[in-house]
Amino acid sequence: MPSLTVVNWFVQKFYRQDATNHKGKYRHHRHGLLEDIPHAKLACSVIIVRDVDLEKILSFLKEYNAEVCTREITPTLDDEKNSKQRKLTILSQSPTYHWICLLSYP
Repeated sequence: MPSLTVVNWFVQKFYRQDATNHKGKYRHHRHGLLEDIPHAKLACSVIIVRDVDLEKILSFLKEYNAEVCTREITPTLDDEKNSKQRKLTILSQSPTYHWICLLSYP
């Protein structure tokens, strides 16, 4: 079982983290991989990404020995209309998407 430090490091590097210390006196932002990649987070550990970004994400996850499940998906017009997430609208510019589910990570 990996240490909590490894899990925290993974989450910071993959998602991002805004942190404060000294009772909010100092604030800092740790940049995450997904900040530069248009994506839609459907649930905890489930995201949709464009086809062109899939390899970048999978290679990052491989570095951490994360176990993932991926599926190619094609959203419909109804999916886009029903979405209230800004980033999912950005995704509509790509014809092919991938659903990624993190089954386990550090």
